[in-house]
Amino acid sequence: MSEKPDIQAIKTANGDRRKRLQSIHRVIDTYRPSRNADACMQEVCRILHREPRGAAASGREAGR
Repeated sequence: MSEKPDIQAIKTANGDRRKRLQSIHRVIDTYRPSRNADACMQEVCRILHREPRGAAASGREAGR
């Protein structure tokens, strides 16, 4: 038989997801063309707790 889902854990996960999404939108909203795009990407990666991939991680253009 299937067990009931943990409603509180689901609500907490949804709240955390919403906070991360708002933080990412805040970074995107403050982006200006004169600002370094890599800095914005690094901030988004920090919010998501992920390591930047490709050009941002190595400091070079990927595949070129």
